[in-house]
Amino acid sequence: MVSADGQALLRLTLPSLTYGHSNGEVEGREKFVSSMVSGKYRFLAIRLSGQKVIMSGDVAVVRHQLDAETADAGKPQRSIRLHVVMVWQRSGSDWKLLARQAVKG
Repeated sequence: MVSADGQALLRLTLPSLTYGHSNGEVEGREKFVSSMVSGKYRFLAIRLSGQKVIMSGDVAVVRHQLDAETADAGKPQRSIRLHVVMVWQRSGSDWKLLARQAVKG
């Protein structure tokens, strides 16, 4: 997300991705990748802490706190703290993001 590499983001996500932002916006895979690549949402640095993982078969639920420096399009640089839950699903030998939701912390 910091490098905004569209191809890498596509490889890490499932076509049915649902990506929820802390502002209430929910994007599908194509819109999520486009928002990151275009700079609509721009992460300069990300720090994760307090990560907890729950496994159930080919699904992993991951929770963590995200502290980041952002410079979203048209906005000044700022620090944010989010609480995030992600759902990852095994796809062959890889893990792919199926769902993500963030809330302001």
